[in-house]
Amino acid sequence: MKLIKFKVENFRSVDDSDWINAEDVTCLVGTNESGKTNLLIALWKLNPANGELIIPLDDYPRKKYHNYEQTKGDEVFVSAEFEVDTTTAISLSKQSGWHEDLMKQVIVRRNYDGSYLYEYVKNKLDSIDKSYLIDFLNNVIQEYNSSDLPNKEEAETNKAITDFINSELSKLSTKNNELNKQEVLEVKANFTMFIETNYKRKINLKSFFDSNLFPKLDRIISAFDANGIVVSDECKKIIKSKLPKFVYYSDYGNLDS
Repeated sequence: MKLIKFKVENFRSVDDSDWINAEDVTCLVGTNESGKTNLLIALWKLNPANGELIIPLDDYPRKKYHNYEQTKGDEVFVSAEFEVDTTTAISLSKQSGWHEDLMKQVIVRRNYDGSYLYEYVKNKLDSIDKSYLIDFLNNVIQEYNSSDLPNKEEAETNKAITDFINSELSKLSTKNNELNKQEVLEVKANFTMFIETNYKRKINLKSFFDSNLFPKLDRIISAFDANGIVVSDECKKIIKSKLPKFVYYSDYGNLDS
């Protein structure tokens, strides 16, 4: 996971920093006592490499400390947006049931009580790379050929199915790289028509496509709509395990962390 930007609020001298972009090298410029150090300490305490504790007496704004007695630490002090690597995004997709493109950016927040909050940046797709759909349909052909269906069906049926999927692949190859929802719906409609017209009474064939084709297409289609995706407990564990550890040092003695 790669840090994209972060925000600090209600931490020491910082009321609300707004979002700060993080590059490979980021320089914070400001006068003395302007809060630069406090921004870095807050980010460090998102997931400190040395297990540094959150100390309310030091970290909570002193002028507002009376509020802490009421909230008991249920207040966010740092938020960070991360770009998720492909392997982790696939793991989140398998665990959540949502399209992996929706898993590629996450926001992690930390409260004063040490607890974490998680959310996905995107809760819907604007478009999908056609290569994703092409790879998926090629995989459907492979799954069909490796199943026991080719041995049970006539050669003519096997050829018709393979030819149809290849014709859909040819259509996709002529489209723009980014497909919209309507174009994916058309692919589903074409398969539905093909199966209903030719193999409506063939239970085994219908069962294969109902298990190996339509659920994945439906997942892609649903990802075009805003769904208010909630991060499940299992996905939280995955994100936390991949969360980068932060090191802060003001002298070389801290480099061991």
